[in-house]
Amino acid sequence: MTMKNSVNFYCRKYVRILLAVLFLVGLQGCREPSTPQINARQTLLTHSVNGFQVPIFPSAEEQFNYTNSWFEKREEKKAALAAVSQFFPKALEQRGAAALELTYMELGRDYRQATPEDCRKAIENYRKIITRFHTLPEICAKAYWYMGWIYCDLLKEKEKGLEMYRLVVAHYPHIRRNLTPPVPWVTFITPTDTNPPPAQENANPLWADLARIEIIRYSDTADAARRAFFGLRQGNGNQQMVGIALKLLLHRQDLGREAVPFAEEYLQKPLPNPALQKDIRQLLANMELTGEGDR
Repeated sequence: MTMKNSVNFYCRKYVRILLAVLFLVGLQGCREPSTPQINARQTLLTHSVNGFQVPIFPSAEEQFNYTNSWFEKREEKKAALAAVSQFFPKALEQRGAAALELTYMELGRDYRQATPEDCRKAIENYRKIITRFHTLPEICAKAYWYMGWIYCDLLKEKEKGLEMYRLVVAHYPHIRRNLTPPVPWVTFITPTDTNPPPAQENANPLWADLARIEIIRYSDTADAARRAFFGLRQGNGNQQMVGIALKLLLHRQDLGREAVPFAEEYLQKPLPNPALQKDIRQLLANMELTGEGDR
């Protein structure tokens, strides 16, 4: 090996370690000026996982946070996720979160191109996650929701998907979605607004409310959609979720007229998202023009 190739080899080998150290320093905050600099090789050991050298962090939280780094190869990210369980076998919360992300990655780079076989394998893995981490409602609620999403949006098996969403509503009514990794918003698209929301809107939505949104979207019966809306509305929850539910109801042939007074009441409130408010007003105006609201 030439000297040039040797230098390149060692640079590539240790660049991930150096990046990991920088990430760790960022987590620990600013140091005093007298603090000596950290030597990457002395601070973080590495271990081979699926053919990739993964740095070993002091805690499970830091190890999992590392998986949110940028990776050139998807397989390297998978190795980082697998390392969470390998390095910290007792850290159930981080292991569960890593397992959820690994399962989602099995759908491929673009979930819209996932094959039915990929989807069913993912569902099987989510079921295993629920069994393995049944004591962690945050993990189980997300797993059930993702199964509902795969059934409804990817496999077009609505009844099976609705069953998963109903389980979320029934068993995990108070569990909120965390910030990362994000939900794959396939159909859950809302207008954007640059104004910061009020304090009550900053809280992450409940998984149960997100499930109710999808029940309103996919349910073939008016009664099921109606129950989902009232459950969301009576929960003192995120007003943006209520607005999205109203948009879906106004689009429904069986419930559009019934939703009008609730939409009008909703528009009287100080809303955090003017764009959503505008959409609802437009739907009401269109219904008035076509006479749907008077039937």
